[in-house]
Amino acid sequence: MRQIACSRRRFICGLTLAAIPKHLAAEAQQPSKVPRLGVVPLIPEPNANTDAFRNRLSELGYIDGHSVAIEWRWGNASQLTEQMMELVRLKVDVIVPSSSPAVLAASKATRTIPIVANDLETDPVASGLAASLGRPGGNLTGVFLNFPELSGKLLGLMREIVAGRVAILWDVSMDRVPLRAMEASAQSLRVPIHVLAVDGPGDFAAAFKAASRNGAKSLIVMQSPMLFVQRAPLANFAAVNRLPMSSLFRQFPEDGGLMSYGPDIKTVFRDLAVMVAKVLKDGKPGDLPIERPTRFELVINLKVAKALGLTIPQSLVQRADEIIQ
Repeated sequence: MRQIACSRRRFICGLTLAAIPKHLAAEAQQPSKVPRLGVVPLIPEPNANTDAFRNRLSELGYIDGHSVAIEWRWGNASQLTEQMMELVRLKVDVIVPSSSPAVLAASKATRTIPIVANDLETDPVASGLAASLGRPGGNLTGVFLNFPELSGKLLGLMREIVAGRVAILWDVSMDRVPLRAMEASAQSLRVPIHVLAVDGPGDFAAAFKAASRNGAKSLIVMQSPMLFVQRAPLANFAAVNRLPMSSLFRQFPEDGGLMSYGPDIKTVFRDLAVMVAKVLKDGKPGDLPIERPTRFELVINLKVAKALGLTIPQSLVQRADEIIQ
């Protein structure tokens, strides 16, 4: 009798399972969809900033290769349009561009896929990328730098160290808006400047000769992926021409420049990860306020200052976040 009862239960169970539609059974067995990110960093190689982004995502429960899939795209300005179109074809859930050209390429490639951007140059409202900082609307949000304010700070810091004309090294592939902001700040502060427009490393020698010919006493390097990658050669040119060199990024004084003042980029990338996590949860970037960097770093290379025969004011040394001896 017991064997008959067991057989009857197995028979009934089999009938019940057979009654479940096949497509529902298949869906129950399939794992949930893993979100996919398309990340296009400023620097065309893995670095501490992209590590900070990945690590913060992991802390938030989005582990690359497990609970999220990251499509990394390392390239240069000439590849950005193609890369963004490829990410659109892959139907990624969020695009994370870092640099003004990458942000513009992403915004042209899609009006539907959420974009969480890191841009140190573009005014998102004036450029039409966002309706407002508090409620950007559309498919874009992110961390955008107030460059007009920062340009005045850079010029003011350089003026504390050395007086005279400032050469401004500008990559012609980049947006002119930050350059205009620098020119406006120079006019407001009554600092004479000379713009050195370059298209690539092959223009560096002529640019530095022009700086010397026009009596430049210092050099500010504008934000550009190309100029960032070429920071060591630029430091050599600056040393040979005895031009104190500054920029937004701490890697410049670390590699032979005099000074940097700009946002803590690791913190910016960690903030981006938080914003990406929010977008993955609700899918509404247009409701997520655009942020400004809140932490800024002043880094001074005293070894370079000594080589150039410069005395850094003690008040500036005391304000520095890091001193390179």
